[in-house]
Amino acid sequence: MKKNIFITVFILLSLPLIHCQDTLNMIPYHLDFRFVKGVYRTFEEFRENSPSIQYNYEVVFTTTNDRKSRKKDYVKYLDPATGNYENLFQGDIWGFTDGNAVYKLYGDVFFRLGEIKPVMWMTCNTKTNDYYGITGVRLEKRYESFTAIYDLETDSVYNPNDIKELEKMIANKLPQDTISENDTNKTVFMRIGEYNADHTVYFPVNIAKKDDDPFGF
Repeated sequence: MKKNIFITVFILLSLPLIHCQDTLNMIPYHLDFRFVKGVYRTFEEFRENSPSIQYNYEVVFTTTNDRKSRKKDYVKYLDPATGNYENLFQGDIWGFTDGNAVYKLYGDVFFRLGEIKPVMWMTCNTKTNDYYGITGVRLEKRYESFTAIYDLETDSVYNPNDIKELEKMIANKLPQDTISENDTNKTVFMRIGEYNADHTVYFPVNIAKKDDDPFGF
């Protein structure tokens, strides 16, 4: 009986320490933050800075401005377990990072996230190949530009022209008792900016997996 009580007390006392260790591993995002390079299968992998695919892959941009013949952006992945190639499309992956910029696969197109904030712009700038600037990425000529607003906290994408939906989004983030009459005179983008200024995005500092890339991607 005494032994069980001791074990229970030890576990309870250890919980704050475990939580403290998890907290210490999280740091505020800054422009020099280095993500672990790789492909995210899920949104959770992105938030945990832990892409499950770190080797044996190639990002392929294939979208053109011809909607009828438009192809889908995808990731070409060589599964080391089977030795087979797989093409991973939307639904198979969330996105990827080159270590600096983060790209979300949305509508079969890779969008580059802007400066990481709770609510941010994301852009598919197809007018210049230099926009991507990623070594090892095959990029075919693209002609269109798209912008959208991305809510990091809910993994949701909004049309920047849909003001009503944006107003609902930011209103859901702000406690009603903190909204003053002056807020009604502010544009939704001003309120988003103020929300971002008051909320910091954190990421864990992780280490890349040991290099197991025998295929030379």
